[in-house]
Amino acid sequence: MTLQETQPPRPKLGIAATVSGAYGAVFGGFWPLCKAAALPFVLGIAIAIFALAVENIHFALDVAVQLLGLLPLVIFGIAWGRIVLIGRRSGAIPRPLFGRRTWTYFGYLLVHALLFILPFLLLFAASFGIAFLAGEAVADLDPMALTAQVLWLVPASFLLYFLMLYISLRLALVFPAVSVDQRLGLAGSWRMTRGNSLRFFAAMILVVLPVIAAVMLFGSFLTGLFVSMLDVGQPGGGLTGQDGSLNFGAMVLFFGPTMIFSLAVQYIAFALVAAAVAKVYAQFSGWSEASEEVLRRFD
Repeated sequence: MTLQETQPPRPKLGIAATVSGAYGAVFGGFWPLCKAAALPFVLGIAIAIFALAVENIHFALDVAVQLLGLLPLVIFGIAWGRIVLIGRRSGAIPRPLFGRRTWTYFGYLLVHALLFILPFLLLFAASFGIAFLAGEAVADLDPMALTAQVLWLVPASFLLYFLMLYISLRLALVFPAVSVDQRLGLAGSWRMTRGNSLRFFAAMILVVLPVIAAVMLFGSFLTGLFVSMLDVGQPGGGLTGQDGSLNFGAMVLFFGPTMIFSLAVQYIAFALVAAAVAKVYAQFSGWSEASEEVLRRFD
């Protein structure tokens, strides 16, 4: 009898349990979430300031800074994943902070980022490459001809995005596994989600839709509120002074709350997605049965 014959049937993913578990983890444990996000938030601000200081010095340096910008997300992802799967006893700061776990998580995050970026770059390069292969420069093409030539990019990009999202979800279980020091790998994540990919996709859509709705609703409300408070468009009462110079105080008042809101939404959205993926991992791996052993290891 082979190993696969002795394995129990793969359970069906509980969509409602995944969605409710993700929201329960985030809003039922909001204070641990805030503590886990504190260090990455400060580190992210420091990296952003550094990026502004070294901007346009060298292309390689710009790329390095962009990659460095993923590090706060890695630290937060590990800390939050451990809180969801192990509990608050795991702590708000993963230790060691820059150990093997961190760089493994970073590598997987980079793979997922490239999974989305590279196909779209190739798609756009191919669309404009058609003109060059035909011996024509893009600037010499008639605007209508150019529009017709690249019009296929819209449906192609849409289909490509959903294909990449499907592949990304199938590979996403490596993140909670790495967070709690479990060996899984990309191939293992792919096998673990087999037969449940559509249910996994549906659960993630249900997780992010309320976030999108909240961003659209409250983003519009905040924009309208601060525009009315600052009297944008009135002489000397908006983002420029009476002499036409920029009013930096007004800019801070205008963009500060919007930036804070945007960062808060980003962290909450990432926490919801990470919690949902962790709940899926727990359902498929039987993590609830093994968690006590892990807790004893940390004691």
